[in-house]
Amino acid sequence: MKHIFKVPMVPGFVKVIHDASSSYLMDGQKLLQIMVRRTQILYFLTLLLITKFEIFHFKVRLTMIWM
Repeated sequence: MKHIFKVPMVPGFVKVIHDASSSYLMDGQKLLQIMVRRTQILYFLTLLLITKFEIFHFKVRLTMIWM
């Protein structure tokens, strides 16, 4: 089971986060935590979707065998 999850790094985006982190250190920390959590949720949902699709595919194959 190999799922590669790539996050595109946009320099401007990174700079905005960096500026936010230096201006509001605690807020920057919170922002980072929120981002990480959101990424994890997104990743989890993607995995769930893939798994559901695979299960569905498997069921379809089973019904085809039984017919």
